[in-house]
Amino acid sequence: MTSALVGKRYYAIDAARIFCTILIVLMHCSSNSTGQPFPDATVAERSGALFFRAISEVANSELFFTVSIFLMAMVSTLRPSPYFAHVTKLGKRLLIPFLIWTLIYPFFTLYKASAFGYTDYQWTLLESFSFWAKAIFLGEGKYHLHFLPTLFLLALFLPLYKSAIRFPILGLILAPMLVTHHYLDDWLWSTFWDQKEILPYLLRLSKVLTYSGYGFAACAILGLMNRDLTQEQSGAILKFALFVFATFFIVKLTNFYQIAVTGDWGGRPGFSYYAHFLNPALGFLILMMLETRVNFRAMAKVSAYNYGVYLTHPLFLDVFEVMSRNWDMLPAIEVMGRFTFALTCSIIFTHLMGQSLKTGWIVGFDVKHIKPKQPVTAT
Repeated sequence: MTSALVGKRYYAIDAARIFCTILIVLMHCSSNSTGQPFPDATVAERSGALFFRAISEVANSELFFTVSIFLMAMVSTLRPSPYFAHVTKLGKRLLIPFLIWTLIYPFFTLYKASAFGYTDYQWTLLESFSFWAKAIFLGEGKYHLHFLPTLFLLALFLPLYKSAIRFPILGLILAPMLVTHHYLDDWLWSTFWDQKEILPYLLRLSKVLTYSGYGFAACAILGLMNRDLTQEQSGAILKFALFVFATFFIVKLTNFYQIAVTGDWGGRPGFSYYAHFLNPALGFLILMMLETRVNFRAMAKVSAYNYGVYLTHPLFLDVFEVMSRNWDMLPAIEVMGRFTFALTCSIIFTHLMGQSLKTGWIVGFDVKHIKPKQPVTAT
């Protein structure tokens, strides 16, 4: 371990976490109540909402995976611990809050189900063993909870990823891993499409194996930062990453044009698939190369709320949908109204929960640092 990381805090990481959280909330707001791209609206009306969706997909859960593994690798390099201790600590920080919210969300959904008339269906789910198995092992209790068990499984391979700290070129394995992911998913869907109980577990296994590429990419970026790059070197990397990122984003816009015309998500055909999944790692690389060029220091305290906002914002999305079910709004206005309401309420809720030792851990606050009426450090 060189001296580059000793006592070093990268505020660009805080920026990455904040951008990612905000944009994920925006992404979850950028469709109608059934998760579709407003198919009943006109192309012009739909395009307004899809503009926000395109912005939101600059960051997604793949960026969260990359940032999280970067932090784990940096901490484990500075403060080495036995593998079992690493797994135990990770399980406490990720899986305990995950299990709590896995129990909360399915029952809270009864509130929305009652308003929209599918209470019987929701109770049928709650009585199903298959539903609870998928909720616990796959994170399907609510659409965003999948991130936590997947991150836990990805982090189990941390000692393997750390080889990219010494040899950053290993981060390039992300590209072939995404090719493998695309191939395996297509094969699994075509082969097991009629086996609905086993298919989700096979798809998750494929995801964990191939998303290991993000772990290598994260550690490769850590390896670059550990080399104390000069302004000229980081500037060259920044220009290259920005150029490729912008090119990939243009490719993604061609996909959004098709969605706007058809009113259907339609998957990510052709190279737009790879542009979508490569940009998170490139986006994080760009932010890290901006570390010495942009003052991200003010984001340190705000980033304490990331985990809590991520965990709780679907509560307030459901509340907004119930409140606004009879409102007649343009898609873009609906998206921004839902986003503003969910983000604001989840920040307030996380702040209130984080004031107590008894509740702070539920929204991702590290209880060791909780002090009355003071900001605390997030997990």
